[in-house]
Amino acid sequence: MAITENADDALEALRELEFKRGYLIACCNLVNLHHDTVVANDVLQQCGISENDVSRMNLTEYDAVALAEIREGRSFDPITGPGNGGDA
Repeated sequence: MAITENADDALEALRELEFKRGYLIACCNLVNLHHDTVVANDVLQQCGISENDVSRMNLTEYDAVALAEIREGRSFDPITGPGNGGDA
């Protein structure tokens, strides 16, 4: 029974990470397609993505560059900022 519960927990964690990855990529698309770091930052703050999550996402260089622009575009970092579920 414990093995099944562990597998279920692992599957749920993977699903959550994949949701966050898709959410992050959508925010990156706001930058890549519309050059809007402000909206991308505001939207990304709502997801609670941590630095650890980002490191496990295997982002393409295209998305990693956009994420860097989002993070540098405002004084508030949506990944490490307080109250967003991040690592801060």
